Amino acid sequence: MILRSTHWLHCAIDIYKEYINKNATDLQTINAGKRAILFGFITGATIGIILLNLKFSNPDDAFTHTLNELRYYINCGIVVIICAAIFLVTPKYKITLIAFFATVILQLILKFIFPDMNYFVRAMWVILISFFMIKLFSKTKFKSIKSLIHSDSNQIKKLGLGMLISLILLHIIFH
Repeated sequence: MILRSTHWLHCAIDIYKEYINKNATDLQTINAGKRAILFGFITGATIGIILLNLKFSNPDDAFTHTLNELRYYINCGIVVIICAAIFLVTPKYKITLIAFFATVILQLILKFIFPDMNYFVRAMWVILISFFMIKLFSKTKFKSIKSLIHSDSNQIKKLGLGMLISLILLHIIFH
């Protein structure tokens, strides 16, 4: 019980005390953790009720497609941030943050303009547009290919090559 109850305290210390209120007392930090837990619970319960309502209002629809489509509203922004960190030399922080939030807006715009577009394809366009927005407005270069595939160990190189080949084979076999 002690481990579970202290987990939220560590989150409150890591985020609230570090970034929001550096001079917070222990009581303020604990209360911030409690509020975060309450917010997470209310948000999760609300989304759960909305999703149940969606499923019960259209019982013949494939619910997994609905969940996947909703998930892409968040995932695209995360993919854009990861790609910017991996492929760009010095992306600007503010531009990257704007691009992260712009992925949701781009999803909505593309869904409105092209309502029949598959959500996988829409996600691809959202990621590409947002990523190149970061590239364009950060005025940065792409990292060299050599720096992306460099490894200090031959064993890691072999494992990486094995993973790449297995992914290509899986794509060929199951496509």
